[in-house]
Amino acid sequence: METNSYSELKEQLLTLEQIKNPSKWVSEAIYKLRIELKKIENQNRHLSQIESAKNEIELIKSKYKDLEIIYSINEKKTSTQPTIRIPQIDTGVRVVTHLSALNKDYTFKKPRSFVFNNSEYTSFINSFGQKINIKDWKDILEGVCDKMQELHPNEINRVLNLRGRTRLYFAQSKSQLSSLEARNAPRRIKNTNIYIETNYPANVHVERSYQVIELFGHERSELNFITYQ
Repeated sequence: METNSYSELKEQLLTLEQIKNPSKWVSEAIYKLRIELKKIENQNRHLSQIESAKNEIELIKSKYKDLEIIYSINEKKTSTQPTIRIPQIDTGVRVVTHLSALNKDYTFKKPRSFVFNNSEYTSFINSFGQKINIKDWKDILEGVCDKMQELHPNEINRVLNLRGRTRLYFAQSKSQLSSLEARNAPRRIKNTNIYIETNYPANVHVERSYQVIELFGHERSELNFITYQ
């Protein structure tokens, strides 16, 4: 299991807390993170002071809503300042954001769901009427494409512009797909005749999902993934 810094764990918690109607495992992760982070804060005076300062500043920001208050809180470094040891916290899940996805290898990471605009999707009904419970990165890409079709039905053909030098990433006929795997087990964007090339490693599926939402004017920050810890 990966070791996290205090700030990374806080960021994970903040992202999870923003999810509307979270799944059971996300709710459990939020509960565990809150308890463990509180323990860490109580054991470390510096972290406790930072948290108190943030809360006080947030109160000031809420009081003066017409002002844009930007602040930075940094610890005063001293020679006697203790090293903060963060215990490993097994929450069962980990959040993959557009920033943490950079330079990461997700080959052996299994996704549980994707989060778009703070709504979590653990499953979807595919173009063949089957319920797909998300369990691999191919499911993620298909689910993200279906979501874009739902939001932008008249513009979904934009995905056809995503292509490599020698192969298509999306095609209007499964026979046009490059890999035998994709042709034999076709995945099609819901309510379209657009097929998805899926014979790629996990990291490519992550990047392709971000590329797809960008085609429709969305920011990468709008899309997160929940993986097994």
